[in-house]
Formats: sequence, C-alpha cells, structure tokens
Amino acid sequence: MRVCPAVGIAAICTTLCSCGWLGNPEAEAAFVDSLRTVIRGQSDISQFDLAETTSFDWSTAHVFRPYTSEKAVNEAIGKRIYSRSLHLRDDINLLVFTENGEVVLTVEVPLGVCDFAYPAEDRWKASNTNYRVANGSALFRVVIDDTGYCVAKPLDVLPD
Repeated sequence: MRVCPAVGIAAICTTLCSCGWLGNPEAEAAFVDSLRTVIRGQSDISQFDLAETTSFDWSTAHVFRPYTSEKAVNEAIGKRIYSRSLHLRDDINLLVFTENGEVVLTVEVPLGVCDFAYPAEDRWKASNTNYRVANGSALFRVVIDDTGYCVAKPLDVLPD
C-alpha cells in the first residue's frame, strides 16, 4: 500500500506541532504585539505584569537570554523543545510559558521590543542564562533609555 506524501507530511507536521517544535506563529505574534502595546503604549510605564500581555493560561514563564544553549533550555523546561537556535542568537529572548509542566507557548521576543534582563541582584552572575517567574507575581520593572531601548527586569523570580 502506498501512502500519499501529503498524508505523511501532514502526520509529521501534526506530531511536530503537538511537541512544540513548529510553534504557533499566530499566538506568538499576538503575544509580542500585546507586549509591545503594554510597554510602548504608555509613556510613563515603570513596571508591568506579564499576565497582562497574555490571553492564555500559564503558571510559569521561563525566560532565556541570548546565547543560552539548547541543553540549558531543555533542562530548565524538563523536556526537549525547539529552542530556535538561541545558542547562536543575540537578537532575542526566548520565553517559554508552561502550565502543569506542559509547554503552552514558546515565543521569540526581539530585543528591539524589550530585553528581558536579569534581576539586579548580587546573586545573579553573567553566566546565568535563564530565570523563571510565576503567574500572579510576574512583575517586571521597565526602563526605556533615551534611544528607546527597553529593559525589563523581574521583581521576583522562582528559586532554582
């Protein structure tokens, strides 16, 4: 029996999508647009709640900085996901939203929208590549400099 190549490709795509490999471009774009609106839409913003930028259920947001290795991403999430070649990139932060240990959405946030930096605390070292925040306490302090560069730092992070 021959299988139509289109059927085989559809099955592969369905499998990859369900594992988070291909992502959800529409949901990603909607999140980035919402984030941009919340941050850039207010001239006097000093902080925001990450939950204000989402329209889906999530319990934890994992924030990965540029150049984070695929291994570090997978270990932090607890499963293998498509990390968007983050280990080679300096133009994005990768946000991975999870609910009950399952990936809900993986989003590339361009640094031009806002750079999700580390908390300004001594315990964070330059070698740290990621942190986690919980829904309900995912407040970020925002600083936008004279050139328009935005930096968002979490006010509270989850322990490792």
